[in-house]
Amino acid sequence: MENQTELLSDVDIRILAKQFHINLIDVCFKSKLDNMKIKSGSYVLNMDRDDYQGTHWICLYVNGKNAVYHDSFGQEAPIEI
Repeated sequence: MENQTELLSDVDIRILAKQFHINLIDVCFKSKLDNMKIKSGSYVLNMDRDDYQGTHWICLYVNGKNAVYHDSFGQEAPIEI
């Protein structure tokens, strides 16, 4: 059997969030945050620009004025986030 790696799409992430009862506000490119009213809850953001195919997903959890950023690659949050 061949070992295959499948990439997660935004649809896959939404399905998983629903299965795990995660208050997912949006799955989008990070550039979309510029035009969005940020609400408390979870966001899964692609770190690429929205005119490219995407790089990798990060998680942002917002609770009021506080936020927790998680990048499985270990990169720090960019200033724009």
